[in-house]
Amino acid sequence: MLLQAAIISRDPERIRAVLGRWIAALLIWQVLVLAACGVYIAILAPGRPAGLAWAAPPVAAVLGSALGLQWAVIALFRANRSA
Repeated sequence: MLLQAAIISRDPERIRAVLGRWIAALLIWQVLVLAACGVYIAILAPGRPAGLAWAAPPVAAVLGSALGLQWAVIALFRANRSA
């Protein structure tokens, strides 16, 4: 949604401005996800259960946030290729 209107407009200045805001929001989001994963691991590490299942939530959080990024990057590449 954040990038969609700018990409559709095909105005390079508008795309550049929106892309800068998107990257800033993306970096903040990734730092928050990684911090939450770190807190989760720090809480469970001392008495963690046997096996690897305890690590599934932080791994899923990182992979889930990366999946959304792939869709945005694909849209940017398509917009750049057709411009």
